[in-house]
Amino acid sequence: MTPTPRVQPVEPVAGNPHGGFYEGGQAQAASTARPVPTHHQVNHDVLMARVVRKVKDERVLKLIRRYLEAGLMEGGVTSMRTEGTPQGGPLSPLLSNILLDDLDRELERRGLSFCRYADDCNIYVGSKRAGERIMQAVTAFLERRLKLKVNASKSAVARPWERKFLGYSMTWHKKPKLKIAQPSRERLAEKIRKVLREARGGSLKQAIERLNPVLRGWVAYSGRCGPVIPLDVGH
Repeated sequence: MTPTPRVQPVEPVAGNPHGGFYEGGQAQAASTARPVPTHHQVNHDVLMARVVRKVKDERVLKLIRRYLEAGLMEGGVTSMRTEGTPQGGPLSPLLSNILLDDLDRELERRGLSFCRYADDCNIYVGSKRAGERIMQAVTAFLERRLKLKVNASKSAVARPWERKFLGYSMTWHKKPKLKIAQPSRERLAEKIRKVLREARGGSLKQAIERLNPVLRGWVAYSGRCGPVIPLDVGH
């Protein structure tokens, strides 16, 4: 089962023309604090202590531990993994959700509005100053409670419409709408260009057959944003 994003509704911020609110599944706020933990430094003992809360089968626990400690190959040399989680498989975001459940509880306890998927989390507040304060507090919590370092290069306090989350962003209006983040649109355009290049010399039918899975996947994921925005795919 694919993990789903954890959402805490955004409440109105009094006296702020761009105050935070939650409407129709779309969050808006004056500032977004986005702390991104570093998966390379996940403490195995801390993680397994939380997995044990959810999983009672000893065989499954041993299998997860072996997965975490699987050898890491660098430069043709295999070394034991003492921290961090393997990336790319379906188990990785699930383990992140289990590990960061403590973070969800802490944010809920503080009455904060947030949306998190695996190790990607946006926290919505009413001002830049509040965002900076929350960023410091959450960073300290992650380091103290979960032994996690925050990736400073991927973390920021900014306007929500200046950031992206799971391929989405939002408009700057008082009643915002979801929109596809620019990097996501650029990746789609590049995929289309690649398919069209590979289809050269073939029939139109073959080109359409190659394009359809890409376009169906795009519409299935981004269709909630409303009408499709034209893309410039060049030549």
